[in-house]
Amino acid sequence: MLLEIIRIHIVGKWKMIKYHSSLAGYKQNTSHISTYFKSDLCTVFQHDICVQDTLPSEFLKCDILYVEIPWKKGFDVFNERAEIKDKRTYHLFLNHLSKLILNTGTPIIILGGKESNKLLPEPASQQILINSHLNTNYPFIANIYHLDSIPNFSATEELFDWMSEKFNCIGDFMCGYGTTGREFIKKGKTCVLSDYNKYCVGYISEHILLWEKE
Repeated sequence: MLLEIIRIHIVGKWKMIKYHSSLAGYKQNTSHISTYFKSDLCTVFQHDICVQDTLPSEFLKCDILYVEIPWKKGFDVFNERAEIKDKRTYHLFLNHLSKLILNTGTPIIILGGKESNKLLPEPASQQILINSHLNTNYPFIANIYHLDSIPNFSATEELFDWMSEKFNCIGDFMCGYGTTGREFIKKGKTCVLSDYNKYCVGYISEHILLWEKE
């Protein structure tokens, strides 16, 4: 079994943690199912952005939003894992995401690839290339909305460090296994996380209290 992991800088050391990936050979964690969980520093719940074009009220307290959207080739894999029954397309998904971006005034950083970038709104602020924290040869295209600018980071680890220093509450509405929120939690800050996959919500709800002790 292949487990996709990423490196997160925790208290001066690189620590390997689980990452929700669509790469071949990856086995989804299905040990726990949850649709809502709340701790002192984190709220996590199940939510599908293709159902509505605005974010749930839980995200109103966030001062930064961050999302890594799926590559087109992995889109159907994630839908199958989330037990999605409709025949949604990648184009439909990006259409909902575009409306959501335009409907929120909160600063938002969207990381995606060339295919998704063709259908997202043109960023009014900035667009940069940033290396993925996965072991791949394909850098993300980072689109920045409702934010004047950000430094030109070379890797997502640097971006996480910057966000968790500058902002107090991060929101990630395609959170996977909660990597984004974990970076804020380790600094004593808060996060709001959601995903349409109940197994991802379950994984995070099993681990939040452990993360808060790191």
